[in-house]
Amino acid sequence: MSMKDWMDVFRGATEEVAKSALRFDGAGPAAPAGKSAVKEPGAPYGAFISIAADSASMHLGLSTTQEGCRALARSLLGMRTAVAITDEEVGDAVSELMNIIAGKVKSRVSDRDQSLRLGLPMFMKGEIQVGGGMERQSAEVQLGPVACQLQVFRRNRAAA
Repeated sequence: MSMKDWMDVFRGATEEVAKSALRFDGAGPAAPAGKSAVKEPGAPYGAFISIAADSASMHLGLSTTQEGCRALARSLLGMRTAVAITDEEVGDAVSELMNIIAGKVKSRVSDRDQSLRLGLPMFMKGEIQVGGGMERQSAEVQLGPVACQLQVFRRNRAAA
């Protein structure tokens, strides 16, 4: 699959989860022009998960601001804004959100590649640096009130 195909599947799965697990109807308010979740002050926060296959190794990521992660976590956990939420709960919830989305991605592409395996999600603070031999595709999405960035990283395995 091309990087664009992976991103299209990732975006579709993310939007589906926003409507179901996060209970956000539609895409939510549009982000102001030129305003990216990862361009706001502070390092981006988010979760990443690996998808391994016989032919390629991928990572999918969802990132936003610290407050964006808090909003996503509260929505997933069904918590009101006034209820306190710890950083650990935020990391666990956003990682679980990434796991749910990756499961939907896997199910959508499993007819094309039966060898797909999911890794464990990882919550991170900071931007992922792309090394040599890596491809990267990113897209801005709006999940309810939260502006996010989706990222797909891929390293092609050498042909045997």
